[in-house]
Amino acid sequence: MPERVRDVGGRQFRMEGVLPIDERQLVDFGRAVRERRLAMRLSLRALAEITGVSASYISAIETARNSTTGRAPEPSISVADKLLRALELSPELLVTRCARGDDSYGFCNHMLLYRLSEHRGGLKPVLDQLFDGVDQWFCVADPGNEPEAEPQIIAWRWPFGANPYPDSYLEPARIIEALELQLRKYTGVVSPSRPGLVIADCSCVMRWVVNPESEVDFETRWVELSGDAVRRVFGSAPIANVCVYDHSDMETLSSRIDVLDTLMRLFGSHTSVATIDSENRIQRGSAAIAAILRESRPSGVSSAAWRGLTSAAAVTLARNCSSASGSSAG
Repeated sequence: MPERVRDVGGRQFRMEGVLPIDERQLVDFGRAVRERRLAMRLSLRALAEITGVSASYISAIETARNSTTGRAPEPSISVADKLLRALELSPELLVTRCARGDDSYGFCNHMLLYRLSEHRGGLKPVLDQLFDGVDQWFCVADPGNEPEAEPQIIAWRWPFGANPYPDSYLEPARIIEALELQLRKYTGVVSPSRPGLVIADCSCVMRWVVNPESEVDFETRWVELSGDAVRRVFGSAPIANVCVYDHSDMETLSSRIDVLDTLMRLFGSHTSVATIDSENRIQRGSAAIAAILRESRPSGVSSAAWRGLTSAAAVTLARNCSSASGSSAG
C-alpha cells in the first residue's frame, strides 16, 4: 500500500502516523516521546507493556540511536501510532513543532490542571507528582493566596486593579508583556535550562473580567506566546506549561458562560488533563476528564445516565485533547 506524503513547511512527513523522515526530525520525535514518558512518570518497561513495543526499541527511538546501525531508527507507522496514543501525543503537534525548524523549542506539555476541591494552595507537591525534569518553576499565583515559598518554585501574584489586570477587561497582550517583565527580575537569580510555567489564576481571572471567554480563547495561543517570552529571557521555552482552573469558579461562572462548552474547549486546547480532589488525589487522562464532567452534570440528567455518558466520552476526549496545536493560555 503506497504511503501518503505531505509537504509541511518545506519538509516531508509520512501521513497515517505522521512520521518525520529525516534525521533531525527523528531526533525530535524521540525527544518528544521521552519527555512525555517522563512527564507521565512511565518507565520504559511500563510503556512497553502498554504499547507492545519492546523497551529496547523505545529506548532506541528516544535516544535516536540504533545500537546496530548507530543511526536513528525509523519506526513504522504502526509503532509510532501506538506510542502517540499511549502518551496522548498529537501527531499534528509533532508536525507543527518539527516544521518550525526550531530545535530549542522542544515538546511542551500544556496541561489543564483542574482543582475539584476548594483548597487552592500547595501546588508544588502536585507538580512534583505530575512532572519530572523541570529544574525551575515560575508560577502566577491565585490573587487570593499567598505565593508559595518552595524550593524550585518562584511565585508571584498579579492583583486585580493593577497591571496586567488594571481594569475588568482582559487583554492577552498585557499578560505576555507582564510575564516577560516579571521573569526578567530573576535573570540574575536563576538560569533554568528546563523551566516550567504555572498560571494558577485562570478561572479566578475569568470571574473578575467582563469577557471571561477571552481567557478560554487565549488558550489556543498561550504556549506559543508565553513560551517565546520565557525563551527570550532564559533561552529555553518551558517543557511544562500548566493552566489551573478551579471547579468552584466554574460553578460561580455558570450564569455567564456555558460551562460544558467551556470545558470541551479547554480539553481541546491542552495536550493533557489532570485533576486534584479534596484529598489531594491526582487523576490523569480519561479518568480526570470523567471526574470533571461528573461534577458538571446538567440539570435534568440523572446521575446514573450522566456517569455512563461521561465515562464513554472521556476516553475519546482524552485522545482528542492532545490534538491541540502546539501554540496554546493560562
